[in-house]
Amino acid sequence: MAESENKLGRPTKYLPEYCDMIIEHCSEGYSFDSFAGKIGINQDTLYNWCKLFPEFSVAKSTALEKARLFWEKQGIDGLYSITEYDEKTGRPTKSKSLSSSVWIYNMKNRFSKEWSDRVPEQKDSNTTVNIAFDPNKITKKKK
Repeated sequence: MAESENKLGRPTKYLPEYCDMIIEHCSEGYSFDSFAGKIGINQDTLYNWCKLFPEFSVAKSTALEKARLFWEKQGIDGLYSITEYDEKTGRPTKSKSLSSSVWIYNMKNRFSKEWSDRVPEQKDSNTTVNIAFDPNKITKKKK
């Protein structure tokens, strides 16, 4: 049997150069999932590639850290409002400032493990709750 006869299904669209491309894509702040749109595939295919191609899985991990670096830099840069001025008139031409609530929301949703709000500690499940029962406070339902 020829090699082509052994393969079932559609051939993969995976290309080895996608490893470098996903890292570059995410280093600009884009999400891993949005890479699917960039190369014209379904996002499920990206996750399948991570299972099928170990080098792509490693590239994904690197890409996600590059995205984190991008967004953390945005937060640091956003600590300062930047205003550019026209040299001749001295008037402001461009102003740039970070929306802290948008940035925090973005970080919590993208990097939830490190950026989530703290969950209150749960009490031990063996804690006993005492409920006082007073039969004098029982009232009959009105019909």
